[in-house]
Amino acid sequence: MLTGNKSETLPDKQTNTNYSLAWTNDITGDENLTGTLSITVTSENGNLITSYALTLIRPVAVTITPAEPAQGNSVTVIPTGGSETKDLSALKNDLGGYTIRYPHTADPNTPTEMIEEACSYGSTVLYTAGAKDAKETVIVTDDITGEYAELSYTVK
Repeated sequence: MLTGNKSETLPDKQTNTNYSLAWTNDITGDENLTGTLSITVTSENGNLITSYALTLIRPVAVTITPAEPAQGNSVTVIPTGGSETKDLSALKNDLGGYTIRYPHTADPNTPTEMIEEACSYGSTVLYTAGAKDAKETVIVTDDITGEYAELSYTVK
């Protein structure tokens, strides 16, 4: 979405006036989009056209299944959004597009530790839900942008 004054006539003299235009990422589809913003300045002394190409990236999101896991059941983490890159040369540890942090309790009498695992675009991560009534949080970080999403739930 483009906001601000999209058309401005400037006086024929030097001024210290700032003009602003904002290009907001408001995409909601299933894929990242590439867009180009072109700015044209028309003058009696000559014209100028400049363009900015950007990739509009969907927010990072995380879902789990089942949505309300029971104690000891398998939980599948499904990351989406972010850079969704398939360029393995650009990825953290050359493994995947996301870093997934999820809870792990080896023994119900010990504190929960967070496990970190790489996950490539289009893949999922599987782990085991902890003790009944425990509040657990899953964090998905896009390795390219550093953006993240988290999801908390209570084990049933």
